[in-house]
Amino acid sequence: MGSLWRSEDMRLIQLVLPREAVHNTVEILGRESIVQFLDMYDESDEHANTFQRPSATEVKKCEELQRKIRYFESEIASTDSVSLSTLEPSDDVLFEFGPGLDELDDKFTAHETELVELNKRLDLLMKQKNSKDELKYVLLQGDQFFKAGSNDVQSVGGSRGGMLSSRDEPPSDAEPFNASGSLRFITGVINRDKVHSFMQLCYRATRGLMIPRFVEIQEPLYDVNTQTYVEKNVFIIFFNADIIGLKITKICESIGAHVHEIPSSNSLEETRRHLDSEIEDHSFAIQQSLKRRLDVLSEISTSMALWTKYVQKEKGIYHIENMFKFMATSAYAQGWCPAKYEKKLQEILDRATATSQAEVPSSFEVIPIKEHQISPTYFEETEFVASFQKIIDAYGVPAYKEVNPAVLSTILFPFLFAVMFGDYGHGFIMFLFALTLVIFQSKLRNFAETNEMFGMVFQGRYIVLLMGLFSMYTGLLYNDIFSLSLENFGQSAYSFDEFTGVGTKVRRTYPFGVDPAWYGTTNRLSYYNSVKMKMSIIFGLAHMMVGLFLGLSNHIYFGHLSHILFEFIPEVLILGCTFGYLGVMIIIKWCTDWVTDNRHPPSLLNTMTDFFLHPWGIQQDLLFVGQLPVQLTLLLIAVASIPVLLLPLPIMKIMKRMGQNKQKNNREISLTAYDTDDAQYSADLNAATASQVGGMGSPMVNNSAPEDQEEEEDSPSEIFIKQLIHTIEFVLGAVSNTASYLRLWALSLAHSQLSDVFWEMTIGLVLNFNQGGGIVEKLVVNTGLGFLVAFAAWFMATIAVLLGMESLSAFLHTLRLVWVEHNSKFYAGTGVPFEPFSFARKVVADTA
Repeated sequence: MGSLWRSEDMRLIQLVLPREAVHNTVEILGRESIVQFLDMYDESDEHANTFQRPSATEVKKCEELQRKIRYFESEIASTDSVSLSTLEPSDDVLFEFGPGLDELDDKFTAHETELVELNKRLDLLMKQKNSKDELKYVLLQGDQFFKAGSNDVQSVGGSRGGMLSSRDEPPSDAEPFNASGSLRFITGVINRDKVHSFMQLCYRATRGLMIPRFVEIQEPLYDVNTQTYVEKNVFIIFFNADIIGLKITKICESIGAHVHEIPSSNSLEETRRHLDSEIEDHSFAIQQSLKRRLDVLSEISTSMALWTKYVQKEKGIYHIENMFKFMATSAYAQGWCPAKYEKKLQEILDRATATSQAEVPSSFEVIPIKEHQISPTYFEETEFVASFQKIIDAYGVPAYKEVNPAVLSTILFPFLFAVMFGDYGHGFIMFLFALTLVIFQSKLRNFAETNEMFGMVFQGRYIVLLMGLFSMYTGLLYNDIFSLSLENFGQSAYSFDEFTGVGTKVRRTYPFGVDPAWYGTTNRLSYYNSVKMKMSIIFGLAHMMVGLFLGLSNHIYFGHLSHILFEFIPEVLILGCTFGYLGVMIIIKWCTDWVTDNRHPPSLLNTMTDFFLHPWGIQQDLLFVGQLPVQLTLLLIAVASIPVLLLPLPIMKIMKRMGQNKQKNNREISLTAYDTDDAQYSADLNAATASQVGGMGSPMVNNSAPEDQEEEEDSPSEIFIKQLIHTIEFVLGAVSNTASYLRLWALSLAHSQLSDVFWEMTIGLVLNFNQGGGIVEKLVVNTGLGFLVAFAAWFMATIAVLLGMESLSAFLHTLRLVWVEHNSKFYAGTGVPFEPFSFARKVVADTA
């Protein structure tokens, strides 16, 4: 509990490592996750540039290896026969992986070079084979262009001229591939979806002085550019002038049509036989290349996961090494480490030194924390507390050694939720759902990582579990089970007359929760409203008071006596003497027997209004004897506490700063006389040190970490303004925050009424159904069909609305009460989280 209530003690350490042990040390620290490294280079340092860091070359090499891995992954993804392994390598396998970056780079380069060559060869072979296939179909379809009346020939005209008919075709007895006279033609293959555009371009360019013909190729052909199979057509265009042929050729080049020359009829058969042989040779070569490519990718895929993790690990290590300062034979690093891990850290350093066979041992020392440095916040969390801690961290990380609100939130958060969601039945369903997630969490974890919506619920399974459990408790208090009231703890204390309906108390008070006799009464709603409204005020005041006393624990821990006297005490008096008095009056009114005393109970709303507006007189019945002087005293104390909260703290802060500035000026004057001699001595010392360590800088602590720019000091007026804002916020917040807790009553009322409506409009209709003699009435009541339908409708409405939307609404309202009304009383939330270098948490930068 100690490490959860306040963050772990943190130490600022400086590591001194021999050069040969640096890599092993960082690797082991990455596995253990106990050190958060700091960058030892500031902006003014000559080696602060990314490209001048000690391990910049190695980081670039890792990025190049990652580029090759991405190339391998894209190649594997494009192959259906090979898939990446989903099994993650174990830590032991990962950290025992032998090859270094150079050896791995050589292997990657060999694989990449071979794959690039194979892909180029495949593209060339596919392009050549594709050209041969197109020529084959041109030869097969060529004769049909010269045969009159062929059904496969399409006669297509231009967009302006009429359709070219069969009369425009060459004579059927013409020599097929040896046009006589001035008749010429161009043949080739074009994508089928470009036929219409191609025909229009040719018609406009030639002004209609051509005759196009197209024949569909029955099977799709491979397109090298798109690497897909597309449907194509064979075309032939007749024309009678060389200039027209030149225009058509340029159109073919621009639109992506492939032109093929047809040999003379004497060598046609020989060309076809030679073409078939070449196609067969190309197909065999393609198959062999694909097989080799598949073998290479299969070999790569088996080690891809290990390579990826290994390169990420090495890149993270070198990124951390870039934060170190290296000397001739050693390296210096700074970082944060929890105090309880100091012994473990020394053991790690000794183990890394022994593993690397370094002659000089590694060591570390705790160094003073400078004023500008903020110690990170670290809690030793369990899986149960982690979900509540995330809720708190979403608002703000606790400052170092500040009280952690997550501890109390483990109880207060689900309790406040249950006050709004109180129903035993609904809470039981929620509890069972969360209990299922907890029991089967090992099986559901992988699915939660892949499904974002389910993952959010899974991460908060312990929160949902407690919300359901507390809702069951408040449901018993409200005596509300699916909008019904049951005699869970004995019989009702009241007996009702059958004729008048007036209740008479015949037994002792109902032992636990609301008496079931209130169910079904005409004034049930007003009774519940009164009880829940007053209960919300009491819970809210207690919640805010707890926050103020948590602030007191912070002041005591940090030794802030002035904040105890001039912040905590006036805040408690302001809140306690005003709305704390309201809470006391609620309890007094509850505990008073107004019937026996024959007195009329006063309205607390009017009493509080008169408390502020008419403090010198009470205009209604008294709640207790001596009420007027008590109210005057409380009001005077509250008003007097406001200037105490406003003035002393800023005055003390200004006086303290003036004293510090005076001491600083005196110290600067006393040091001026030694500036000349000291500067000469420092220059000689730095020159000697630089000559010994190679000019990489001094290992002194005060020269090894960057100094942040000091924040500008607030002026006295700004200090007063900030305190004035704080005072106004607290005084007005006492009103608004107290009123904000009325949401506990409002949402509880809404939940109860919705539950009652869903029951009455579904199952209640069937149970109260007035059976007649009709077929429908008998079918509904006697067969149970109506109850089945009503139960299904009620169950779906309960799950979707009450357990879905209503629970989400109550959850968000609870967040508001915890974040604003409670935490604002003590919580700064200005801390910095402890983020150690860790392979498990993937704390590895993408760039150095």
